Amino acid sequence: MKSKKMISMLAAVTLLAVIGAGATLAYFTDTSDTTNIVTMGHVEIEIDEPGYEGDDNNEVKDILPGETLIKDPTVTVSEGSADAYIRATLTVGNLSEEQTEELLAGIVINAGWYYNEEDGYYYFNQKLAAGESATLFNEVTVPENWGNETADLSFRIVISAEAIQADNFEPQYNEEKTMIICWRNSAGEPVTAENYDGGNVSTSGGN
Repeated sequence: MKSKKMISMLAAVTLLAVIGAGATLAYFTDTSDTTNIVTMGHVEIEIDEPGYEGDDNNEVKDILPGETLIKDPTVTVSEGSADAYIRATLTVGNLSEEQTEELLAGIVINAGWYYNEEDGYYYFNQKLAAGESATLFNEVTVPENWGNETADLSFRIVISAEAIQADNFEPQYNEEKTMIICWRNSAGEPVTAENYDGGNVSTSGGN
């Protein structure tokens, strides 16, 4: 009789042990996740000549030797743009090499710009925030020594501007660290600018 009770007790203890062992397999659990939305910024500039008095074709006519024209190419960082460094090129079309040199000699570049002869860019010395502007020059004086060889001649003055983000980019400075003289990427290669158009980009130039 005692043996049967002992067996029954052992069986009950064993059952409890099994139940107890099974209970250790249950855990308090939970799960969660989060989604982060990252919106990239952009760099955008505009170029204008607020003082220039051209016609609907952006042309001025009947200009004489020695005459000074108001021409003030101004680069502005657009509203909503990230801070940016800017640079610009100045080219002249439909003139001889000598005439081009004479015309460019009469254009006074404003302070704060550095001309790099190697790549042909004028680099502005400071970063600009949205809404800030920099003017490359203010006027153009037609050489007074131009004679009949330039009568009825039409020529073009073309200004192109580019911008690059100021944050996380370090332009190249001169030895005195006073003027920006070049844009190069982390690999030391010249930067090629692209055209921003509301999220669409296309390559527009480089050096």
